[in-house]
Amino acid sequence: MTLVSPPEAGPELEGTANAMLRTGDGRRLLGAQVCDHFALGLGIVAFPWLVLDGGGGPSLAGLVFTVAAIPYVLFGLPAGVAGDRHSRKKMMLGAHVGQALCA
Repeated sequence: MTLVSPPEAGPELEGTANAMLRTGDGRRLLGAQVCDHFALGLGIVAFPWLVLDGGGGPSLAGLVFTVAAIPYVLFGLPAGVAGDRHSRKKMMLGAHVGQALCA
């Protein structure tokens, strides 16, 4: 395996961090990502809370939290490796389509 170091900062890379925000598509993508991560974080808190509110005990709430975390544990590392080897755009599109189908 060949290790590739990141490119050095130079005039050709100046401003690339904010290049996404210069286009309407980039701003919409960033807004969608912010909403997506907010909703995921809210779900992490809300599902165990609903269990407790519905009469379940702390053990059941912990079980719900654990079951909700299983996909992150199972798919996190393989998704990172796949993201390094394949087109990130296609990976993001596939992930969001899969997420929409599961919702």
